[in-house]
Amino acid sequence: MIAELQTEVAETECTVRLYNWTPYRPAYISGAPENCYPAEGGYGDWALFVKDQRAEWLEVQLTPQQIDSIEAQLFEMMEQS
Repeated sequence: MIAELQTEVAETECTVRLYNWTPYRPAYISGAPENCYPAEGGYGDWALFVKDQRAEWLEVQLTPQQIDSIEAQLFEMMEQS
């Protein structure tokens, strides 16, 4: 496990645990075309836990907005470290 954060899903307190992280690498778009590349990374593999037990039943209840929020928080945590 790399990092974790606390959140609430469907009125249930849970922990998000990050297991894998690919650092963000911004795009480079100036100079010769052969030296340019798109942005990549800035994502990872995570899972929800309730009382140290994997909560797959809770993961399926996540809304797209909740997923975006969790991933934004993880991105901020990892890019600051």
